[in-house]
Amino acid sequence: MFKPESIDLIFLDLDHTLIFGSYKELPELNLMFKYGSWLWVYERPGAIDFARRVCQIAPTFVYTTAMKDYATQAVSELAFKPQNIFTRENCLRVGDAYRKSAKHVGHKVTCSTLIVDDSPEVWSVEEIETCSLLAPKRWMGEYDDSVLYEVMSHLR
Repeated sequence: MFKPESIDLIFLDLDHTLIFGSYKELPELNLMFKYGSWLWVYERPGAIDFARRVCQIAPTFVYTTAMKDYATQAVSELAFKPQNIFTRENCLRVGDAYRKSAKHVGHKVTCSTLIVDDSPEVWSVEEIETCSLLAPKRWMGEYDDSVLYEVMSHLR
């Protein structure tokens, strides 16, 4: 369990943590927006409540490997206000992959930093070993998902 008073900075991922993009329409899910003519973007159950909750705990930064316009639209649809949105342009490019680094965006990860990301492997080993990590199960559009509600129970 994480004690909110011990957290002073939060990095929050988008894709597969709070949202899911699909190349096909999934009518049983909550459609947030359509990105271009080919990608349906869905809200993970509990995503809005979860995002608002973490913003109440500590300064929260969205950090995603997605494009800026996509990330900005997702945050707008989720109706929460992070301190900043870091996107693909703020990531380190390693071959064909993008890596996230708090240091690269001007922040230092400490034991009081919480990273919420379904893919901790995109962070540096040093940062993951230093921070508090919540790695929710990767969301692939399961309509009966309750993971964020379970994760929220760790933030009380």
